Amino acid sequence: MTRTSPLLLLALTAVAPGCGHEAAPSFGSDVKAVASAVASVASGVKDAVEHPVNPYVPGTTPLPRHEAISVHVPHEGNTSGAALKARHPPGGSPAPRVARQKVELPKMHTADGKPWECLDNDECYFPRMPFYSQTNPNLAHIKLPKASYDADTSKLTGPIVWDDATKGYALVLDPDGARTKDPYYNTWLPYGPVSDKDEGYLGVWLSALCGPTAEAMAVMAAFAARGAGTRAKKGSWVETSFLDARPPEGQAPLPSPLLRDHTTLAPDQRQMTEKEIQRLVNMAVKEGTSPVGGGGDGVMTSIGDQFELVGGKSPVETRQDQGKPMTNQVLMKDLRDGFAPVIAIAEFKASLKPVNEGGKLVKYTLTFSNTGGHFLAVNGFTTKGKKRGSLLIYDPVYANPVRKSIAPLAIAGATKDGVPIEITAPFGDHLKALPVLNDLGPGAPKALDGAEDFTDGQDVTLVGGYSSIKID
Repeated sequence: MTRTSPLLLLALTAVAPGCGHEAAPSFGSDVKAVASAVASVASGVKDAVEHPVNPYVPGTTPLPRHEAISVHVPHEGNTSGAALKARHPPGGSPAPRVARQKVELPKMHTADGKPWECLDNDECYFPRMPFYSQTNPNLAHIKLPKASYDADTSKLTGPIVWDDATKGYALVLDPDGARTKDPYYNTWLPYGPVSDKDEGYLGVWLSALCGPTAEAMAVMAAFAARGAGTRAKKGSWVETSFLDARPPEGQAPLPSPLLRDHTTLAPDQRQMTEKEIQRLVNMAVKEGTSPVGGGGDGVMTSIGDQFELVGGKSPVETRQDQGKPMTNQVLMKDLRDGFAPVIAIAEFKASLKPVNEGGKLVKYTLTFSNTGGHFLAVNGFTTKGKKRGSLLIYDPVYANPVRKSIAPLAIAGATKDGVPIEITAPFGDHLKALPVLNDLGPGAPKALDGAEDFTDGQDVTLVGGYSSIKID
């Protein structure tokens, strides 16, 4: 039995539902349209005869209307993205951020690269870590298992009608008064494909599968680096659902051929295979992830008993942050030791306010309001020519490789303009430093190196915790 670390718990309870980089629409309906649709479903004796029974029935209360915003979705590896309209859900998450550059992978990331490699402790990577995307359009064609759908308290709500175009049931959306039908409401992409190049695109954006996507990448990287005699137990979840990626009973086949992912930022626009897509879905089911509300982690720290013993013990080792502040050094040590990490991040809006007494500036107050959360897989690092080291991150949104670095910003003793900064840490007062996750590379904003660098209203990402896995 494993225990989620205190800091990771604080990070996850602090973040808004979803995976941080999701922007999702939610639409209201005029009273007459909703009443008509609900009455049609309630009295639809004729429909019951003509159409099969629908086991995926949500509540009928429509979600409130929210203003449209611009989001940027990459098309076929184009990192500039295309501006599309989407809408925020209640409680809100920020729009997805397009990569500022295409990251060049290390030379060791070749087709025949080693599963794990360290060069003089200066750089260590998992070259065979796969690229999984939580926005793969094929996920819009896989329905949740009925038990998972019924247990999901964040699922979409609204009236259900028969959709002749897709020969199935759909949830009624109402953007700008038009009765848009959403046939994807009970799938892993509940508003459908996220690119306007995808067939069936509804003009809306939502994905909340960052947790299972990041963990699936990390576990596959660790498994690739296993010892020659390491095997999963016959009939275990790891063997059947994860490694073999067998679909659960009753799941319809995936599209054939698979739909092309136009949003991928993986090298050479690498596409996920059918087995990889199913593996991601099975991980999401195991973690109890909501396609709308997100959540779910911890599988990678609880699979040790699903492997055959090696030398009288499980070949699986895991590590967690144990409530200590996150730094590059913590992750780099794990990577040097052959552990594949996943980090939980929380996104905040900083509020920096001057405090005056008697017309004189006496201090600043720095507080944070949460805007979202996300999970990222850590592929490796390099320290060459870097002040703190550069982490290679695989972002589940668009399977995007990026470079980042953690800067621990001291809380005590911070000053600005010659006066102290009074900081209220978002994860509690036990922290000695704010673990700020900075973007690296050309086009990245100026890195935060101290509390004095904050500006009022600035967006900031903090690392809330991590878990890592090694399979010997």
